[in-house]
Amino acid sequence: MSRTSPARVTILLPVYNGEKFLGEQIDSLLNQSFTDFILLLWDDSSSDSSLEICKHYAARDPRIRVGANVGNLGLVSTMGMLMSTVETDLFALCDQDDVWDAHKLETSIDALEGTGSVLVYSNVRTFNSSSAEGSQDYWASRQITPLPMEGSPLLCIFRNPVLGHTIVARREVATQLGNVPSRLTYYEPWVLASAHSLGRSYPIEHPLGSYRVHERNVVGPAPASVRKRLVRVASLGIGQRERTRYNALVVLGRFDSNIRNVVEGLVGSKRQSFRAATSLNRQLRVSARSLSSPRRIVECLLLLLFAWMRVLDNA
Repeated sequence: MSRTSPARVTILLPVYNGEKFLGEQIDSLLNQSFTDFILLLWDDSSSDSSLEICKHYAARDPRIRVGANVGNLGLVSTMGMLMSTVETDLFALCDQDDVWDAHKLETSIDALEGTGSVLVYSNVRTFNSSSAEGSQDYWASRQITPLPMEGSPLLCIFRNPVLGHTIVARREVATQLGNVPSRLTYYEPWVLASAHSLGRSYPIEHPLGSYRVHERNVVGPAPASVRKRLVRVASLGIGQRERTRYNALVVLGRFDSNIRNVVEGLVGSKRQSFRAATSLNRQLRVSARSLSSPRRIVECLLLLLFAWMRVLDNA
């Protein structure tokens, strides 16, 4: 395959110790019905054979480019760096251990252009690391409602429907991002906030890929039983979870003055904090329709408690 004109899409795939599933994912990318893309594979100082696998595929297909970090930077910093390199009209984000449906890229681009959006994201199926048996709808399993086209990015903090590896967006979104703040645990809030400052996002409700569930997942489907859910929350730590949410709110505040006012209020006096929590609850009531009123209140109170304890002063 030879290229005589610039590609239309850049697929960004950060890699770290992904030798077990990386080949299967790359195969699914190369088998896309939409073929006018560059695949940028970037190794984050892996200690396994990931970089060699990337080079092997690059030798077979001229659409593939390979690079590597000097030292481990982490997923958020690496993805941020990759987005800053985008020169094509569109870009797509990708994880190393999932599998794209053959029409994933084509369907996403059609939705992006057909709706006039700046960013689209899609639902996925979850499946076991060793077998596709028992796969389920990701949004349904987590009782998630996708963002409306004009919705607030607040939802991605409290009930996130946007998995980064499902995002396809216009170059303007990446251009405006700048450096992704290192304090973020996930890069999705930063990307979504940038998109919402430029235009609208669009959810594709049917799955366009398979999200592999295994022991190294950062996020995954909701555990089935109440006991398992409690164990999961305990293992993550409520303080760490609220720190993650607060940091994401700080990021969104750079794009949205209403959210910025909430963030500033949370770290003020108790009266200011209470008003900020009330404002946050009100904004969630509008944007996070999938959250029941009691749940919204609990979420806001947990964040408020976190702010009062000044744990965030050490962030």
